Amino acid sequence: MKRKGFVHIVEIILIVIVVFTFLYQFASLKTKPQEWDKIKASLLVGDIINSLRILNTNWFNEEEVRARCDAVFPKTMVYGLSLYGIVKPKINILCYGEKCNDVANALESFTINNVTISFTIHTVDSLSELFSLYYDVAIIARDVLPDSFYNEENKYALKQFLTNDKGIIEMVNLVSDDLTDSKKKDIQNGIFSLEKTTSNGNSIVFKKNISVKTKDDFLLINYLYHTPIFHDDFNDKNKWTTSAGWQGNDKFELEPGFLGTSLYLNSTCEGERYIYTPAFNEFENMTLVLFFNFTPNSRFDVMFKGVNDFYVVSVDQWGIVKLYYLSNGHLNIIKKGDYGSIFPYEWHKLVIDSGNGKLEVFIDSKPALFAEGVWIGKRSLALEACGNGVNIDNLRVYFNEDYVFENSLAGQGVRSSEKRNIILEERGGGAAAMVINDNAVGGKGRAIWLSPTIAKGESGKAIIRFAVITAAGYYYDVIGSDVEEVESARLHALKSIDMFQPFIVELKSGYTYAG
Repeated sequence: MKRKGFVHIVEIILIVIVVFTFLYQFASLKTKPQEWDKIKASLLVGDIINSLRILNTNWFNEEEVRARCDAVFPKTMVYGLSLYGIVKPKINILCYGEKCNDVANALESFTINNVTISFTIHTVDSLSELFSLYYDVAIIARDVLPDSFYNEENKYALKQFLTNDKGIIEMVNLVSDDLTDSKKKDIQNGIFSLEKTTSNGNSIVFKKNISVKTKDDFLLINYLYHTPIFHDDFNDKNKWTTSAGWQGNDKFELEPGFLGTSLYLNSTCEGERYIYTPAFNEFENMTLVLFFNFTPNSRFDVMFKGVNDFYVVSVDQWGIVKLYYLSNGHLNIIKKGDYGSIFPYEWHKLVIDSGNGKLEVFIDSKPALFAEGVWIGKRSLALEACGNGVNIDNLRVYFNEDYVFENSLAGQGVRSSEKRNIILEERGGGAAAMVINDNAVGGKGRAIWLSPTIAKGESGKAIIRFAVITAAGYYYDVIGSDVEEVESARLHALKSIDMFQPFIVELKSGYTYAG
């Protein structure tokens, strides 16, 4: 009996050890959060995103965001941060076709509100390689589309690409068969919203009006008129050269600036003593924006240079703004404005808006001069300064609503079945030159058609850049994360150096768990 009792005691001890080991193993696993855990996570995410805002976190800087989040998030939680309403800072592109070099030449990096937008483009040899989900945008850049574009395998890959919220650009001449054949219409009309029409041969203008922005097309219009045709942050002097009359004691140097380095300029403003840019000679019906900083008793001139003449907008420290015409040494003042004194050693914003025979000047958003009957024609840019000199930074040239493209559609008759999708069209409602369907497949993805005949010169390159940033989508995962049982918090943010750019910041987080 004693021996039997001893056996029972041993069995009980073994059972206790087994149960304890079993429970310990399961207790060591990360478990799915219960309701209270979700509430705590929600409160934590809200506190963290507001703390990041108070710390003036640069939402576009992954390293900075990650370092600050890692410092406060528990190890049992994962997180991600996304921005909505902005241009992706890094856009990866695949391109197919003989005109991919034209696309690559257009994709020069630029900045929007001090955020650099850069492009990486790779060419592929076949359509079967084009729709990789590792890329943001797929581009077909050819004279015409191959028949293989319409086969079932390619159509499936294209739709899958767009369903994953990617973008595709056709930069091709569409023939009648592309728009009338029932099999081909399934793509051209069903995805790109294109249909056949008749060209009227008129000049090509923007269909979208910057002053009439709806909720649906606010972002598209905002970026259309703020994708630079020409730009210079003055990190170097490579885009500018000195005039024939430039002298050795004239100043053309880089100095600390508004956002980085700036251009310091000073001469006597007598004779041909200015700098000009050979890189851009298309200023007509456009908007120029730059930042300037006077030293005392100074003035500077923005010059629109022809072959032997200039239109000049002159601004001095006392706020006197003049528009004059200069030809063969003869100066004719067209209009004079009095803005009021401009404080030296402070940065100010100058806007010159030229179009449809009118020219307006704004300083720090305040009107400084308005003139009518000023048809300056297509010109290059030049700058001069005198007195004690001026610093210039962040120069931009944008399209405005008056810009006109020459018609080179050669009778090509393409239009959109959805009027809101038309970006460029012939005057009088003729054929389109650019169409964007921003809800291509099931409300996702962006399908863009761009006539290759429009993509010429610096203005054409800007249209290609705008097409690519739009196709990529106006959102960016700064830190991507697959989070289950997500809790999230959002806040509204704003950038406004170059343009009014409201956007949304979303921080997402959840627990890691086994099960």
